[in-house]
Amino acid sequence: MKICAIILSAGKSNRFNSYKPKFMHEISGQEIINYNINAVKKIRKINKLFIITSSENQKYFENIKSNNFIQNPLDGTGGALKQFAKLNTNFDYYLVLLADTPIFEYKILQNFLNKSVS
Repeated sequence: MKICAIILSAGKSNRFNSYKPKFMHEISGQEIINYNINAVKKIRKINKLFIITSSENQKYFENIKSNNFIQNPLDGTGGALKQFAKLNTNFDYYLVLLADTPIFEYKILQNFLNKSVS
């Protein structure tokens, strides 16, 4: 069984009124997206991590060890997942996370996968 974790980060954060995307702001000294990346990396069941991003946001992931997928065109969350799934069909399950919604405790995801995927 192959599980792919996807972190959605292509949004423009227009309403946030900041020069950088929401997921790059810090909580307790750590960028928000890093909470999710770190949580995913601790779960052995997950085979691969992808960050779905835009060409504008791609620069924020140059130093992060992940697989990036550029969403083009930017047509929302559903569009991002359709574009990704069309080209990445070799997974049995997809765990989708939002870059601007931090997971502070990896066990939340681990418990979810243990109950949902056997």
